[in-house]
Amino acid sequence: MPVTSNELRFKHVTPANWLNGDPAWTGFAMTTEAWLNGLTDVSLKLSVPLSVRRLFEVARGTMAYSLMFYPLMTVGAEQLFRVVETAVAEMLGDGCEAPASLFAEDRLAS
Repeated sequence: MPVTSNELRFKHVTPANWLNGDPAWTGFAMTTEAWLNGLTDVSLKLSVPLSVRRLFEVARGTMAYSLMFYPLMTVGAEQLFRVVETAVAEMLGDGCEAPASLFAEDRLAS
C-alpha cells in the first residue's frame, strides 16, 4: 500500500502535486511573499569567501523551496550550521584562536 501524506505528516510528492505548496504550511500566518522576502532580505558581504557564500545560497534556496516540500526546512537549517562551520574555519585558519570580534553582529551579514 502506498504511503500517504497523512501518515508522513508532510506532502507525499507525486507527479500530480509536486508543484503545489506543502499542506504542512497551512495555518502559518506568514504569506509566501513575506517568507521569501524574509529569506532574500539577508545577504552576505562580498568580503565573505565565495565558498561560504555558495553554501549560504544553497541553505537559503533549500529553505525557500520548503514551501513546496516542508522537510526541506530541516535540510536548510542543517545547511546553515554548515555555513557557520565553514565561515569560522575560513576565518580561523589552522588552529588559530577565535578573537572576540569574530562573532560581532555586523561582521558577516549586511
